[in-house]
Amino acid sequence: KHRLPPVGMPPVAWHNGMSNRYSDVLYPFNRTTPFPIEVQQRFRLAYYSAISFIDSLVGEVVNELDRLGLGNDTIVSFHADHGWQLGEHNEWCKHTNFELGTRVPLMFRVPWKSNAVGKKTSALAELVDIYPTLVELAGLPAAANENLEGKSLAPLFDNPTGSVKNVTLSQFPD
Repeated sequence: KHRLPPVGMPPVAWHNGMSNRYSDVLYPFNRTTPFPIEVQQRFRLAYYSAISFIDSLVGEVVNELDRLGLGNDTIVSFHADHGWQLGEHNEWCKHTNFELGTRVPLMFRVPWKSNAVGKKTSALAELVDIYPTLVELAGLPAAANENLEGKSLAPLFDNPTGSVKNVTLSQFPD
């Protein structure tokens, strides 16, 4: 849909982080020259293969927790540290402030929160929210002297259609 960067985009918004290090054939890589379609398909296949492999590993962890009788008493949290473009705006990496570069997978398994089992939420969240969320869900005392930037997402496990914050922030380059 958006194969090339937006017209008039400031140069800082696009990052040449891909170079050619993910390909066995060298191609010119710049803002206005997309990789050939067959190369793009290979990149996407590799990405989806990696996602499928990680999915199977998470399944193994959850199955082992269940086998050990710990599945109903254990919180599982899964997240990445960045999103990824698959050719949108001619980007093939994580190094942007485009939405796909800043969205990350963030999943929790909290079996005793039945309102949230199998549910998705459209609530805004940031990775700084993970720690306060885990503390609250685990029933641990929140340290009064901790100055956390994150906010607990625990209320969303009782009401997945709710929200806990109005904005999220992202920055690249540092």
